Amino acid sequence: MSRKRFLSSSRQASPGTRRLSNQFFFDKLLVKEDKVVGAIHAEPFSTLLAEEFIKCMRRNAANPGRVSLGRGSRMTVLVGRAGLEPATGGL
Repeated sequence: MSRKRFLSSSRQASPGTRRLSNQFFFDKLLVKEDKVVGAIHAEPFSTLLAEEFIKCMRRNAANPGRVSLGRGSRMTVLVGRAGLEPATGGL
């Protein structure tokens, strides 16, 4: 769900639903003169939204390395020639 759709849905929700959503997503909402001026996200959102985590995930998604450089599985072959099923005489 996009941020815009979430905010729109949140505005249409009942006060109780908004309160539960706020408790789920945030540890603290920073309010000044009846306006939210900042927020401290709850886990796992604080980790998922952290700049360093996002950089690390982008770097890992690019996956420029090869298996021999320590990326991916340490096994060369995961499935033998026969495959996952036992070999048959043919069909």
